[in-house]
Amino acid sequence: MLRFCFSLLIIFLAACGGTPSAAPTETPLPPPPTVDLATVQKITVVGSTIAAPATDRITAQFRASGYTGEIVNEVTGTGPGLSRLCDVGDAQIATAVRAMTTEEQAACRQRMGEPLGFTIGVEAIGIFVSQQNTFLTDLTLAELRAIFSTARTWADVRAGWPSEPIGILAETDSTSFDFFIQTLFSNDDEPDLSSPSFIFIEDDTAPARTLAVTENPNAITLLGLSGTGGSTIRAVPIEGVALSADAITGGTYPIQRPIWLYTTTTLFQQRPSVADFVNFYVTSLPTGLIGSDLALPNAAALEANRQTLQGLGS
Repeated sequence: MLRFCFSLLIIFLAACGGTPSAAPTETPLPPPPTVDLATVQKITVVGSTIAAPATDRITAQFRASGYTGEIVNEVTGTGPGLSRLCDVGDAQIATAVRAMTTEEQAACRQRMGEPLGFTIGVEAIGIFVSQQNTFLTDLTLAELRAIFSTARTWADVRAGWPSEPIGILAETDSTSFDFFIQTLFSNDDEPDLSSPSFIFIEDDTAPARTLAVTENPNAITLLGLSGTGGSTIRAVPIEGVALSADAITGGTYPIQRPIWLYTTTTLFQQRPSVADFVNFYVTSLPTGLIGSDLALPNAAALEANRQTLQGLGS
């Protein structure tokens, strides 16, 4: 029933003049679909940590729309999640902090059908300091490279800044930190991850690092978009661009990457509940990302999502 309704909508639009002539950036996504209770099936979502809160929120919205089946959201990391989707076959949806590799795509084609990818958000990495810090009003990428390599005091980074030791609090074993370092450093440059500037605390979660930075005006930490809602810390503009949802969606913030959702054509066509959930997920992004570390994808990415769904008859 769900995909039949979408087919009628597409036919109606064609009868009323066909595809709008406006640029793709002006084409809105359709409203989230309702759930066909006759096709309820268990859905297993695996993948990246960064997408998990958005998945939880959209799952709650999906249930509220009428879905009564079981939905499992497991944080496995990107690689293991894609393996569960394409190799093991015990997951129907995988979220990822990167695009599928050629090998992963081949595995999906061989075992589960053509992979289907949707951009579901954009992650950005922000540099945060205590509200007590009065000198860090902006940073360049070159200065960030110095902070994470050769600089030991703030005076080493920029003349006129205090000769106080730099403090860095970061979750160094996360893919977000890996992405941050890869963005800053080319193959010719190397970070110094053994620098005495790194401050290691037993609890390196975002709330614990936020508290530690709040109490140390010479320390910085790396957080995502949700960190901008705090009252004791602030994000430092990078290359003159402040961390905000608009700057991320618009592509002007310099440290960001797209986040993906994957399923396959076989699952989409043979598991109605998977098709319904993916449809709902992709069309619910404007509300589903609220409160998460992900900003809305740009209009071109949303249009690509819409066209993929339309091509599948949804």
